[in-house]
Amino acid sequence: MLAAYARRGLRVTGLQVQVLDASLRCWAPGRITLEVTDRVIGAHAVSDTLRIPLPRDRPSTRVISLRRVAGAWLVAEVRPVPTPAQP
Repeated sequence: MLAAYARRGLRVTGLQVQVLDASLRCWAPGRITLEVTDRVIGAHAVSDTLRIPLPRDRPSTRVISLRRVAGAWLVAEVRPVPTPAQP
């Protein structure tokens, strides 16, 4: 998405991630797995003459695995959680 705006000569500013829910799925020494639901808010596409508010993102849920490496927590994997099918 950001590359598409850049190709049109626009920058995206003010982009914020709003965390709606987070839960611990698994904890083990040196490894944590979380389930996080978030969305992007507050973004604007801007140029020298334009400032266009971008729509809010729909919430999405991901499973994020973190590993402790040399004293720092690093993201090891991010997987989307499929949304249930609508009837």
